[in-house]
Amino acid sequence: MPYNRTVTYPAGSAGAMPSVDLDTSISPSNAVASVVLNGAATGSFSLQYTLDDFSSPYMTDAQATWFTSPDIPLGSAANVNAAFVIPVTRIRVVFASLAGGSCTLRVLQGMSIN
Repeated sequence: MPYNRTVTYPAGSAGAMPSVDLDTSISPSNAVASVVLNGAATGSFSLQYTLDDFSSPYMTDAQATWFTSPDIPLGSAANVNAAFVIPVTRIRVVFASLAGGSCTLRVLQGMSIN
């Protein structure tokens, strides 16, 4: 069964949302993330990822080093997706604004072939 996560953010969401983990044990690491504005929603957002190790229960999003996805850069305002072929540990959406409806982050990571 592929790894699958869906998170919906309500209108008015702003700033960095809590991160979503990916399974770094899956090889190859191929994953896709989509950010979808639902209904009449309008927004400005970006998608960030980190390579930091979250195996410690004390590791937090604030301690991680975040990189902005070149596929979903700051100022993105339409339904969009990004592919990850490197093993990233977590991703998150960062909203400058979200109004008029919700936004959904969907993450899908295929099964291991090993």
